[in-house]
Amino acid sequence: MIRIKHIKRIVLEAVIYISIISIIMALFAFLYSQFCETAKYIIVQADLRNLNIALEVYKYKTGKYPYSLRQLIVYFSAKDDENNLGLIFPRIDKKGYPLDPFNNRYIYDKESFTITLSKSCVH
Repeated sequence: MIRIKHIKRIVLEAVIYISIISIIMALFAFLYSQFCETAKYIIVQADLRNLNIALEVYKYKTGKYPYSLRQLIVYFSAKDDENNLGLIFPRIDKKGYPLDPFNNRYIYDKESFTITLSKSCVH
């Protein structure tokens, strides 16, 4: 009898410990996913700021705005030190256009000469 009670107590303790650990892991998983989502929006803000600065520098150096974001990226990705602003876009699609962290192209408005986020990413 004593042995069965002891085994029951050990099993009950194990279930309680596993439950507590599972709840803590679920909480951390939720917080981590929220952190990753927030980080993506911070990256978007930094990318937009850098792209808009690059747009103005391009105009200053060439006297006109680029006709596409691809032209802007190619211009500043050249190996010469004169044009290199240190812009690094690790997310570029097959055609050479910069992508946001949600894998959508940034939108370049040729009339207002501004770069914005794709409508599908705006919350």
